[in-house]
Amino acid sequence: MRLRKLRHRFAVASSLGAAALTATLMLSGGAASASGLPIPPIPTFNQYPNWLTANGQMSNIDHSEGSDTTLFMMQNIGDLYTAQAGLYGCTPVGSGSAQNQDCNTATNTNVAQTDIVDNYDSSEILNGVNDIGSTNGQKELCGTIQHPVGEAVDFSRSSKPQAGVCSDEVQLGYAKDSVPLVDFQTIDPEAVGTATGYNAIGSFTSYNPANGNTVTTPFPSGGIGPVAAGWLPGDPFNCVPDTASSGTFCSGVPFSNVAGGSTSGATSIPFRLYCQEGPSATPNESQITDWGQLTNLNANGPGNGGNPQTIGNGAPIGVPIRIIGVNQGSGTAATWNTFANSGVSNGTCGASGTYDATAASGQNPLVNQGFAGNTEIAVENNASQIGDLANANWPNDPADQAVDIATSLYFISLGVYDTNPNAQQASVEPGTGTVPTGVPTSYVASILSENSVTPSVPHELSNTYPTSRTLFNIYRTSTVRASTAGFLNWICDTNPIQASGPNAGQPSPQPGQVQKGKDLVSGGNFDDLLTTAITGTYGFGRLTDGSPEVAVSKLTPADGIANPNESCDAQLPSSTTVTGGSTTITATAAIPSTIQVGWKVSSEIGDTVGIPSGDTISAISGNTITLATAATGTGSANEIVYFPGHPPVLGVSDPNS
Repeated sequence: MRLRKLRHRFAVASSLGAAALTATLMLSGGAASASGLPIPPIPTFNQYPNWLTANGQMSNIDHSEGSDTTLFMMQNIGDLYTAQAGLYGCTPVGSGSAQNQDCNTATNTNVAQTDIVDNYDSSEILNGVNDIGSTNGQKELCGTIQHPVGEAVDFSRSSKPQAGVCSDEVQLGYAKDSVPLVDFQTIDPEAVGTATGYNAIGSFTSYNPANGNTVTTPFPSGGIGPVAAGWLPGDPFNCVPDTASSGTFCSGVPFSNVAGGSTSGATSIPFRLYCQEGPSATPNESQITDWGQLTNLNANGPGNGGNPQTIGNGAPIGVPIRIIGVNQGSGTAATWNTFANSGVSNGTCGASGTYDATAASGQNPLVNQGFAGNTEIAVENNASQIGDLANANWPNDPADQAVDIATSLYFISLGVYDTNPNAQQASVEPGTGTVPTGVPTSYVASILSENSVTPSVPHELSNTYPTSRTLFNIYRTSTVRASTAGFLNWICDTNPIQASGPNAGQPSPQPGQVQKGKDLVSGGNFDDLLTTAITGTYGFGRLTDGSPEVAVSKLTPADGIANPNESCDAQLPSSTTVTGGSTTITATAAIPSTIQVGWKVSSEIGDTVGIPSGDTISAISGNTITLATAATGTGSANEIVYFPGHPPVLGVSDPNS
């Protein structure tokens, strides 16, 4: 059995009653102001559903580190909570040593527009960039790497599931995203100029897919067109993919879909591109290094001998694939590499076991591959860096820069791609070089399907796109503060607007939910503003917690959870055991002093040991709770214990409880 310390199960009837009472107080309770509007009552601190700090402290700073993917969205949400919700919060103490540090709870000093259901105690959200990456954020949260001096980390932003950096991490999934592969199908390098640098390199290496034997193929002497669109030697340089509505079609097959998964394993296209290092004697497992292997598939393609080829096995054309390496602490990289490595028994991406096993470095992308010593490892979710890396390889040489861009493969957050135009595109940087008049210098990346499924928010929410992922905020049960829990729950709980009836336009009270009010700055409802920020502004699918409580199995959702997400809210479970036929509940640590004799006790839905309805605590000693009535079931079970109708039980480590 587990003690839930932040949320407590309320019977549905009492939850609805409490919510209705809250709404009544907001509309008509309290003294009248000079304007005739009611003055809202001061909410009770350290009590459901607001999780306000017990001592009335205001302006707690709740600090996050971690994911680049969610940084800008969390900054937006943090601004909503800090500035717009907190601006109309509590009245601070007006004098003395605690001035502007504590809410004035001695008298009802609120004004009519005070927001008592959002950020009443004016907590401040700080989203840091000390060590970017989901894993890095978890390490700072857990203290395995140094967090910013003087600034403890309260929660980590993560675009992948918690990694078990420390034993008491809890992840809250609040949005969906996916990680598609992108290439560049609209760039014609020869229009920019002849790539003298690539011609000087001469030939490039690939491997016979049947036996792994080395194949050496010269770079096309006349230049190249849009290879990702299916350009092959002999095609017009301005050809377009055969899926285009008009134009001169390329004779190859555009690289628009990447197939992988557990059924293909080491023969999958993403594994052979990103994880396989060099040749393999096993058929169809050698590294894919040449664009012809991906696009030169038709029977009449150069070198195919009149035989159609499957993707990954086309004859090479001498145009090397440039794999763009991504920060190894990135949750985006973790998601892509999990897909690339799916179904492979050794459990690592590449012989070296690193995410960037085949990452390119330098002018020849097929030498100096890997992570060690690679100065071209990109930060996640920004394709514009590809142009910067190309410029570093070929300064003042836009033609060779164009080849770098045209031959690159990169993966990216779909939410970022859809909402940040700069992150979609890479540009040549001419310097002292020249680009012919009328030839574009910036090129938008093309998103690839995975297993023939197109990336989209609906496909993310249904988990049908293979690299769909959940975006998390992660906290520690041993260190979480009331102010942090309140903010994280505020993100997750949903309060749909009532469409009709006497309260039309107002949030609909939900059982067991943190209620949200009206943003007095913009005039909108905070729940709508959260959805707008997450989905409208940043392109992710919002997940919400619409349930009062959940079963143990849902406390830590697996990556890939679909909406509705019933395990988003901050919770603090700790291991406890109850035995059928016994009157005792045994915890692994001392029972927090906030739990009192006489409190009602119940256990989770599906309880197998049978705590009687309405049972109460008759005694507390050390790590043992004694029930007034013995449990009626048999055996022992680890389950959640609830305290219906009572305030949340905050951990004893919480400095504000």
